[in-house]
Amino acid sequence: MLSLPMPAEAVNDDDVLEEVCLASPLADHHASWQAAYDLYRRRRGNEFAVDAASYPAGVHAMQLALYKNRKNNAVFTALRQTVLVCCPMCGSPGTGALDHHLPEGRFGEFSILLSNLVPSCGHCNSGSKSTKGTGGVWPQRFLHPYYDRFANRELWRSDVSDPIAPVFIPRPEPALRRRLAALVQYNIDNLLGWQFRMHQRSYWSKLPVAPTPVQPAPT
Repeated sequence: MLSLPMPAEAVNDDDVLEEVCLASPLADHHASWQAAYDLYRRRRGNEFAVDAASYPAGVHAMQLALYKNRKNNAVFTALRQTVLVCCPMCGSPGTGALDHHLPEGRFGEFSILLSNLVPSCGHCNSGSKSTKGTGGVWPQRFLHPYYDRFANRELWRSDVSDPIAPVFIPRPEPALRRRLAALVQYNIDNLLGWQFRMHQRSYWSKLPVAPTPVQPAPT
């Protein structure tokens, strides 16, 4: 889990929205759409404080098409190719995808909102996070790399079950407060899947196993 700076181009989101709605069938929805943007930023992308707007099916389809038609433009491509040490959500070394923090299937109004688009690995973009979409019962939610600044601190560790045939078991840091620990556990349960396990196994298997200490003979 990793905290990221907000994309610099996010300051242009309102101008892009105005341009999209100008002289198009979406013009009648500009005011409510802008209000949704303002709420998202004010509530820091927290799904428990941002309700999905209700738009006609045709409008929702046009919102989704906005991303599909723009996903390979210069801004989105640069964001997708952001150089990171790891995926900001699951910590695996793979990146190159772009994840909708609040899923576009439910929140079409945020399909091209840059503060809702997070560089990620393919697993987080199309795996368990994409399938689950949003969190569970409050406060269980996915961490937001742009808004949850505490994500840069140590939030979880891996326990090793066996040094010979290791199984890595991620757990929240013991010192975390109960609510934050529950939040971290939710992310562990829903993000650290097969890609995490494969990375851990391949990374640590290259390191030598410490020799077993010789026990002194009984006297």
